[in-house]
Amino acid sequence: MIKKREILFRKEYQILLLTVFFLFLNGESIFIKAANLTILHTNDIHSHLSQFPLLSTKVEEIREEKRLHNEPVLLLDSGDFMMGTLYSCIATRESAELNLMKVLGYDATTLGNHEFDFSPSFLAKVISVAREKKGSIPIISSNILFDPLFSGDNELRKLYKRGMIRPYLIKILSNGIKVGIIGLLGKNAEITAVNKFPVRFNHNEDFLQRLVDEVKSKGIDLLICLSHSGVDEDKKLAEKIEGIDIIIAGHDHLSLCSPLWIKDTLIVEAGCYLKYLGKLEISVNKGKVLIRDYRLIPLNENIKRDKFIQKAVDQYSKIINVEILKPLGLSFSSSLAKTSFNLTGRGFLRDSELGNLVTDAIKEVVSSHQSERPVDFVFLPNALIREGITEGEITPADVFRVLPLGLGLDGKCGYPLVSFYLNTRQIKQILEVSIFFSQILGNKAFFQISGLRFKYDILRPLFNKVVKIEKWNPEDKSYTPLSLQENTLYKVVTDFLTMNLFSLFITLKDFKGNPLNIFGEGRKKVLIDINSSLEGIQELKGWKALVDYLQILPDLNNDSLPDIPLKYAVSQRRVEAPPENILRYGMKRKEPGIAVGGALIFPSLGHIYCEREERGIKFFLLEVGSLFLMREESTRNLGIFSFTVFKIWECIDAYYTAEEYNKKLAQEFHLNFLEVKL
Repeated sequence: MIKKREILFRKEYQILLLTVFFLFLNGESIFIKAANLTILHTNDIHSHLSQFPLLSTKVEEIREEKRLHNEPVLLLDSGDFMMGTLYSCIATRESAELNLMKVLGYDATTLGNHEFDFSPSFLAKVISVAREKKGSIPIISSNILFDPLFSGDNELRKLYKRGMIRPYLIKILSNGIKVGIIGLLGKNAEITAVNKFPVRFNHNEDFLQRLVDEVKSKGIDLLICLSHSGVDEDKKLAEKIEGIDIIIAGHDHLSLCSPLWIKDTLIVEAGCYLKYLGKLEISVNKGKVLIRDYRLIPLNENIKRDKFIQKAVDQYSKIINVEILKPLGLSFSSSLAKTSFNLTGRGFLRDSELGNLVTDAIKEVVSSHQSERPVDFVFLPNALIREGITEGEITPADVFRVLPLGLGLDGKCGYPLVSFYLNTRQIKQILEVSIFFSQILGNKAFFQISGLRFKYDILRPLFNKVVKIEKWNPEDKSYTPLSLQENTLYKVVTDFLTMNLFSLFITLKDFKGNPLNIFGEGRKKVLIDINSSLEGIQELKGWKALVDYLQILPDLNNDSLPDIPLKYAVSQRRVEAPPENILRYGMKRKEPGIAVGGALIFPSLGHIYCEREERGIKFFLLEVGSLFLMREESTRNLGIFSFTVFKIWECIDAYYTAEEYNKKLAQEFHLNFLEVKL
C-alpha cells in the first residue's frame, strides 16, 4: 500500500515538473518577475538648444544610476523640436536640433505641427541634413498621409519610403522588454500646421485601433504613443483606443506634475522649452504597467553643464552671429534694453502686457519707415507671441523668442510685416473673426492690438459680438468712437500669415481704395521695404521691429540702456471683455445657428457639433430612407414630402439640442442660464 502511494506521488511530481517545463517553453513562467524600465521624456523643445547641456548632464546621471541596477532607460520626445529660437534659422544648414538629439541618444521623436511651419520639403531637407551630419534619430509618424496628386510632399515621402520616417518602432531592451512606439499628430495640431499642404493626417478611430493592434501583434510588452495632440485629445484617445499603455503628450505645453490615468492608459507631459525633464519609472508585469515613481526634474543652473554639448551649442551660436545677427549690427551678447518687471505673453481673450508692447513696437517702427502715412491699427494673433520677457537685460535672442515663427519671401527667419487699408466695417469683421476662431481654436487665435480698443460680449449672436470700437488719437492721447457708417480708410499692419487669413473674408485695399491682389502684383505693395535703395524688398520682420523699438526707448535711470516703460507692467484694457467664467462658458457653448446650419448641410452634422451623435443617427436613417423612396416613380412625392418633414424636424431638434447643451454647461460654470442667455 505504501509503495503504491509512493509511485502515485512520484507520478504526480513528474507531471508537475513537466507542466512547469512546458510553461517555461511557452514564455508563461509563473516565476517571471516584473521588469523595470525608466522612461525619460521631453516635448515642445522648440529649438531651445541652450538647455541641451543641462539636459545631457541629467540624462547621463540617470543612465549611470540605472546602469548599476541593469535597468534600461528610454529617452523619448513628442514633437515640436523645431521653431522657437534663433537656432531654427540654420535648420537646413546644420539641423542643430536633430543633431544634438542624436548625440544625447534619443530613442525616438515624432513630428509636431511646427515641424511643418515652412513646408514639407523644408522639413525633408532638415531631416536629410541631420542624416548626413550625425545620423538622424528614429522619427515616428504613424498617421501621416501623402498626397498622390501634388508634388509638394515628394521629398518627405521619399524619406518615409527609405525608413527615415517610420510608421512605428519596435525596440527590445537589455532586460528583454519589447517596446512598441507609435507617433501621432492630433486634430488641433494639424489645423495649426499652416504650411503642411499637401500632407494630411489620419485621425480615424478605426485606423488608429488597427495601428495599435498591428503593433501589439508583434508580441510587444509595452506600447508607448508619442502624441503631439494636447492632453484633452489624448484623454479621448485613451478612452476610445484599446491597447495604448503610455501616452507621452505634447502640443499644449502642460507640465503634468502627476500622471493621468484614463482607463488603462497613463498620460504624462513635461511642459515645454526643456524647462523640465520627465522621469517615469515603471514595472512591466504580464502586460500590466505599474508606476514606481514619477517626477518632473527642473533643468536649471543648479545642474552642471555638459562641456562637450555646450561647445557644440556655442559653435551653432557663432554661425548665427556671423550669418544673421552681425549684418544687423547685433550679436547674441548685445544688450538692447532692460526691464524691471516680467512681461507675460498672452491674456485670456483680452490684451496682454507683452501683446501691447509688441503691437506698439510694430506700429511705431512701421510708421517710421512709412512716415508719409503713419499706421492706424496693428493686429497680431496670440499664436505668434511665443514667449514672455523676464526681468533684467534683454538680448536679441530674447526678442527673437517672442516672435520666432515663420519664413519670409526672402528666405530669412520671421514672418514679414505687411500694410494695407481697410474701412471701419472691415475692422469690425477682423475683430469678430478673432473672437469666432478663438471659440474654435482657443486663446491663441485672439488678436493683440494697437491703435484701438473695443468691447465685446461673447454671448451675443455669431459675428455680432463686438459692441464698441474706439480709435486712439495720439495728439490728445484719448480714444474716440468709430462709426460703422463712415467710409474712411485706415492703415492696418499685421504679419504675412495673418494677412492671408484676412484675405479669405475681406478685400484688402491700397491707400486709394483699389483692391490688392496679394498673390500677384499686390504682394510687392503690401510688404514693408526698410531699404528701398537696395535691389528687391528688404523685409521688415516682426522680431526686428521689436528690436528697433527697444533701442529707441528712453533711458530712465541713466545707465546707458533703454528701459521698458512701467505702463507695460499692467494691462492697458484695450479689450473690454466679460468676466472669465462667462468667457470660458462662451468658449465652450454651442451656437444654435451653427447646429441648424450643420443639420441643413448633412444629416446628423448639427447633432455631431453638439456632441450628441447618437441623437442625430435617427435623422440620418430617416432621411436616407426618404432618398430611397424618391428613387421610385410611385413613391417619389412621398419621399420628397417625408425628407422635407424630417429635415425640418432635424433642424428644430438640433437647435434645442444646442440649447440643452448650453444649459448643462451654464450649470458647470455656476451661471444662471436665463441671465446668461440674455
